[in-house]
Amino acid sequence: MSTLLLRAAPLFAALADPTRLAVLDRLRSGERSVNELCGDTAARQSLMSFHLKTLKDAGLVFARKEGRTVWYAIDPSGVARLERVVALLQGGDDALSEASKRVDLEVCLEYISSD
Repeated sequence: MSTLLLRAAPLFAALADPTRLAVLDRLRSGERSVNELCGDTAARQSLMSFHLKTLKDAGLVFARKEGRTVWYAIDPSGVARLERVVALLQGGDDALSEASKRVDLEVCLEYISSD
């Protein structure tokens, strides 16, 4: 199995929860606060914060603080990573190998440029 696919496991784990999928669905229309998301999903704030942290750790959402309110939105780079992994799953072994090398290089470059 490709190393890239193994590294993508946390991404898929973050998507494997109905509440987190509901959060992502709400965020498709724009950023929302924790309180708004709680009202939309009937989840308590502590549970919503847990789900948002999971999505944030997976790189699928980002947070922006404004005063005492934290606003969450879908992270386009996280969605792009997800699309690359799905493309790998759709391709043959040659496509998988080539895409894996390309993404490994991208990850290295992202890591280097973040310092």
